Parts: sequence; C-alpha cells; structure tokens
Amino acid sequence: MLFDKKSLSGILNTIIWMWRQMAGYRVPVFASVFIGLVRIVASLLFIWISKEMIDAAVNSGADLKSYSLALVMTLGVEIICSAFQGYIDVRTEVGLRNTLRGNIFRKALNGRWFGKERWHTGDVVNRLEEDVRVVADTLCHLMPGTVIILAQLVGAFIFLWTMNRSLAWVIICILPLFLLMSAVMARKIKKLTSDIRNSDSRVQSILQESLQKRIVIIALSRAGYILKRLDEAQGILQDKVMKRNKFTTTSRTAVMAGFATGYLTAFIWGVHNLQAGVVTFGMLSAFLQLVGLIQRPTADLSRRLPAMIHAMASADRLVEVYNVEQEEISMDDHVSGSRWNGIRFENVTFRYPDGKRNILDNFSYDFRPGTSTAIMGETGAGKSTMMRIMLGLLRPENGNVTLYDENGDTVNASASSRQGIVYVPQGNSLLSATIRENLIGDNVSLSDDDIRKALYMAAAEFVYELPEGLETKCGEGGEGLSEGQAQRIAIARALLNRGRIMLLDEFTSALDAETERKLMNRLTENAGDKTLVFITHRAEIAEQCDNIVYMNRKTELDEKIDNA
Repeated sequence: MLFDKKSLSGILNTIIWMWRQMAGYRVPVFASVFIGLVRIVASLLFIWISKEMIDAAVNSGADLKSYSLALVMTLGVEIICSAFQGYIDVRTEVGLRNTLRGNIFRKALNGRWFGKERWHTGDVVNRLEEDVRVVADTLCHLMPGTVIILAQLVGAFIFLWTMNRSLAWVIICILPLFLLMSAVMARKIKKLTSDIRNSDSRVQSILQESLQKRIVIIALSRAGYILKRLDEAQGILQDKVMKRNKFTTTSRTAVMAGFATGYLTAFIWGVHNLQAGVVTFGMLSAFLQLVGLIQRPTADLSRRLPAMIHAMASADRLVEVYNVEQEEISMDDHVSGSRWNGIRFENVTFRYPDGKRNILDNFSYDFRPGTSTAIMGETGAGKSTMMRIMLGLLRPENGNVTLYDENGDTVNASASSRQGIVYVPQGNSLLSATIRENLIGDNVSLSDDDIRKALYMAAAEFVYELPEGLETKCGEGGEGLSEGQAQRIAIARALLNRGRIMLLDEFTSALDAETERKLMNRLTENAGDKTLVFITHRAEIAEQCDNIVYMNRKTELDEKIDNA
C-alpha cells in the first residue's frame, strides 16, 4: 500500500487543521478562485474567436472588425482578472501568514513547561518563519491555483473533444500515467521533505545560538569548532536536498516526456489532416492552443504535487507546536487577582519527568505575608525548582502549594494565580526595547513618579544619568548595559508589577558589596506589604531577611531560622 490507514488519517487531520486555519480568509480565497475561473473562460473564448477569425479570413474574406473587437475584449478580461487575482492572493497570503504565525507563536509561548524546552529556539523560529510561509503560500496560491488548473484542464478537454474526440482522448490519456507516478512518489517525497525541514532547523539553531553566544565563542577561541559544526549540518542538509531533487527530477522528466509526445502527436495529426482538407487553419490553430492548455496545467500539476507534499510536511511541524499542552489560565478575578501575599507548601513532593530523584520530598513551609525569606543551599538542591512551583510553571506530584491573603482566602498555585507573583530570574532578562518600555510593558497608566520610585528602590538611579535616560535603548540581551545595571532595571520592572509576592533568583550576582547592601536595605525597608523570597548563596543577604530556609540535595528542609 502507498499509504496505510494511520498515514491517511494523519494526512486527513492535517488537511482539516489547515482548513481551520483559513478561518477569516476563505472568502478572498474563493473570490480568487472565481476570478481565476472567469479568466479561464475568457482564454477559451479567445481561442474560439481566434479560430473563427482565422477561418473567416482564409475562406470568406469577411470583415474582421467584430472578431478583432471580441479578441481585444477577451484579452482585456484576462489581463484584468489576472491583476485582481494577483492583488487578492498577495493580500490574503500576507494576512494569513501573520495570523498563522501569531497563532503558532501564542501556542509556543503559552505551552506548559515540564522542566526543559521541547525544541531548540532556532527550530521554533524556523517553523514560525519557513513552515508558516510554506503553509500560507499553499493555502493562498498553490491549492486555489490547482483548482483553477483542473478547471482549465477540463474546459480545454471539452473544447477539444467537441472538435475531435479521438485527438482529445489521445492527449488526455497521459493523465492516468501522471497520477500513478504522483502517487508512487508522494510518500517518499513527504519523508524526504520532513527530513530536510528538520535538517534546516538544525542549521538555523546553530546559527542563532552561535550569534547569541558570540562573545563566549570568541573568548574561548571556539569559532573554528562552530564553523565545523555548521559545515557538517549544512552538508547533511545539502545531501538530503539533492536526494529529493534527484527523485523528483526523474519523475518530472518522465512526465514531461509524455507531454512532449502528446503535443507532437497533435501537431503531426493536425498538419496531416490540414493537408487532407479535413481540418481548417483555424481548427489547427485551436488544436495547438488547446493542447497547450491541457499540457501546461498537467505539467504544472507535476510540479505542484511535490510542493503540496512539502506543505504537508511543514503543516505537520506546525501542528506539533499547535497541539502543545497549554497552560490553563482562568479569567476569574478571585484566582488571577493580585491580592495574594502569602504562599504555603504542604507536604510537597516533586521530581522532573525524566528525573531519577525527588527534588522536593514531603516539603512544607509557609512564606508568610509581609516577610522576607532567603532560600539557601547547594547547587541542585531545588531552590529554583521551588520558585517555578510557586509560579505554577511546574506541578507537584503530591501535596499542595497555595497562595492566600490576609482574609484566609486561598487558591492553588497555577498559571492563573501568577498575576499575584513577580519574578526576577537569574541573569539578564531585559528585552530589546527602551528602558521605559522594559519597565512598564503595556501598563501605560504608570506615571514617571511610579517609575522613579521603583528605580530608587532597585538602586537604579543611574538610569537618569544616561544620555537618553529612560529612552535609552537596550540591545539584544540588554546589550549596552552592564550585568549589574540590567539586574537592577529588572528588579525595578518587578516592583512596578502589581503582584504582592516577589521572587528574586540570585538577583545580586553581578553587584558589588556596597550596591548589594544598598539594594537590600531599600527592598526590605520599603517593600510595604510585599512578601519577598530570595534565592541566594550570600550570607550577607540572608542576614537581612526575616527567615532563612536551608536546602540540600536530599530534598529535606534542613533548618528554619527566624531572624525576627
């Protein structure tokens, strides 16, 4: 069998998914098809009028003005239809591409996190760019164009059949051969195309990651190693592309040879019948034009099939991202509000899906409202994992993690409750934007006084000493700022968030002792009713907190110290 039941089911599901993605764009696509059909009718009328015009000129010497006017009108209709169709196709494709990319990006952004990413970012970007482009082009150009081509094929065959049935059947007999060869090569091409897309993603992953880590690569003198990896990946990609090309070229050449034979048959047949007086010059002209209208679309179909298979492979890759399990976010204010200012762990056990040990084992602790707590311990003890559980990024296997307020109301930690929490991760987390844009995001209601207060609490007044102040642009990864400056701006950004629970992960790793002390004093003295949770290895920070939690790789809560 060319396709087993499972493969056919997968193809059908992919087609249904592609159809659903066209929501909002089906009308312009159908309009494009309709205009294309009008253009085909005009082209067939052009052939019929030219046939009658030639015969009239040869046989009767009749006035050709009416024929000339009709030819001009049909040609004008073809040109106008072609222009309108091109405009609609481009407009629809750009819109669909943007919508599809936005939908896939949203799914990738809101997908549940299980401790590590499923795909390299370069692979995801490749899917968002190349695979989205291929699918959008298929839905807006390739598939509507195929419908128009088939209509042209049927129309030309009927027209030719009305003039000479034998010739029509001779020309059309090539189609079964074409369909058979197409079916034979379809499955092989899809597998090769899938491999090519994965190899292409690998190349993009190397390029993207290397550019992001360029300074590290240069500092470690690893440029040669990276270039070698790139050459190897590109070599694999080239081999797969050439393998597919050889396969499709062989099949296409055989089909094209059949088309050429059909055209030559029509020409020789027409000339012999013209000599015998069976056909007129006009009929011979029409024969050759109609044969072209049959041969060209059939040849075009032979090129479109690999393109459609390519699109199916790209759609499969997009479906993988689209079907990623999503975080469950409730719009209920009771759940998503920023009123929560305490977090309680109750007998929590957690391990990663592929882990061999429990990161947390029957862990219990109450981060009380308005307190500051330092979480300390060796690397790998589970400190960052604990914060991810608080954020609802990870779910415990056993036990409960709840957020609560002063009234005793509670809610389980989840994606929905995340609005009540502010997170400052390790390292540089600034976006490529101005400092102001990094600080306020889409919260345009924040005033300059709010920003100034947050920058003061984060010991980041240096921002106002920069030449462009808040309008200073941060490059990729906060380029243009030191690590310490970027960390403090990230803290100010967190302070401007309405959440009342602040999680800070190694937030002073790039700060000198004096700046660190100033920052901690301002945070603890001005935090108000906010609950502060710090991950740190520095005893100086822990000493300024109300509580200290020590953790080790045995996943036990070793010690609690109350400094209050």
